[in-house]
Amino acid sequence: MDAPFGHWGTQTFIAALRCYGLTAPWIIHHAMNRVSFETYVQTQLSPTLEPGDLVILDNLVVHKSTQRGTGR
Repeated sequence: MDAPFGHWGTQTFIAALRCYGLTAPWIIHHAMNRVSFETYVQTQLSPTLEPGDLVILDNLVVHKSTQRGTGR
């Protein structure tokens, strides 16, 4: 079949889920990779975090940084 608008593209939507709704929404125009995920954490997620917040990640490979113990 023909793709809408003549081409296929991958977009990734990521956001943080809080008890009262979503926060730090972000859309990128490609599949998520480690660099994009680390950019999201640094530029979108981190500014929204407050003392006592808990961040839970699954075992997706892009969630694993090669830098250990950096406090990121």
